[in-house]
Amino acid sequence: MKATPIQAHKIASLSSARSSDRQFGLIRFGREVPLPDGQKDVWVAVPNKLLPYLATSAIKALPQPGLGGTADVPHVLPSLGAEVGVGGNGEIVLTVAIEQGATLSYRLDAKQAGDLLVDLAEAIADAKPGGKSTKKSNGKA
Repeated sequence: MKATPIQAHKIASLSSARSSDRQFGLIRFGREVPLPDGQKDVWVAVPNKLLPYLATSAIKALPQPGLGGTADVPHVLPSLGAEVGVGGNGEIVLTVAIEQGATLSYRLDAKQAGDLLVDLAEAIADAKPGGKSTKKSNGKA
């Protein structure tokens, strides 16, 4: 199968906003080189139902961890805080605040939550000077 070249446009900046009717996420791509009409900004209106897929696609484009799990993570987002609670349908929800006022929320089943507790306890022990854990991080939280 022959590879098809993709014409990609380099961007210098990006930002986001919400549409006035709250039905779309608005993503602004600031191009490095202007379009023929001189415009540098390209706006994309993404329907709410597609925004999680856009976020997942952006995360997948980052360099991903190797086989070392959490010991080999090429890109780490800064966390400005985290909360765990119970959602409206009784599900366990982990919410992490990241830069620019964004949050990421994850629904966890009981096993994932239990594994997260164990992994957090071990990571806290390992993070302390002289801390020792018997289990290697596996990144399965």
